[in-house]
Amino acid sequence: MNSPLPVSVASQAELLLQQQQQQQQQQQQQQKLLQAQQQHQQQLQQLQQLQRMQQQLQQGQLQLRNQIQQPQQQQLSAAQSPSHMDLVQVPRFQQRGFMEGDFDYLKYLTYEELGHRMSSLDSEMEREIEDLRRRYHAKRQPILDAMDAKKKRQQNF
Repeated sequence: MNSPLPVSVASQAELLLQQQQQQQQQQQQQQKLLQAQQQHQQQLQQLQQLQRMQQQLQQGQLQLRNQIQQPQQQQLSAAQSPSHMDLVQVPRFQQRGFMEGDFDYLKYLTYEELGHRMSSLDSEMEREIEDLRRRYHAKRQPILDAMDAKKKRQQNF
């Protein structure tokens, strides 16, 4: 009768050891998943910031293009007056605009240019938001799947 008792104690000890190892592995995997999720969130924030900067840069380029396309007569008369220097210095406003969020350069745009920007803004933003949602869900779904698999394994165990 003495021999079956140590075997069951040994098997229980092995089971406990296996359970502890599995728990440690699960904790490590959960930590990795959390780190990956945090990294994805940081990347998403960086991407959003880059997209805002890109949009502001595109707006500044549009402004420059519009100023270059002004009638040649206005440019010739403006070239002799001090106001021409204001036109030449516009890129500084744009650089400051997308770097610091300063949109003072917008007051130099014509009403038509501002109207055009407003009319295209909603559709452009919706497109960017939808694109961000797709990429976010593409990154998020594998994490959720892994978490669900962990829960199912824990429930089955």
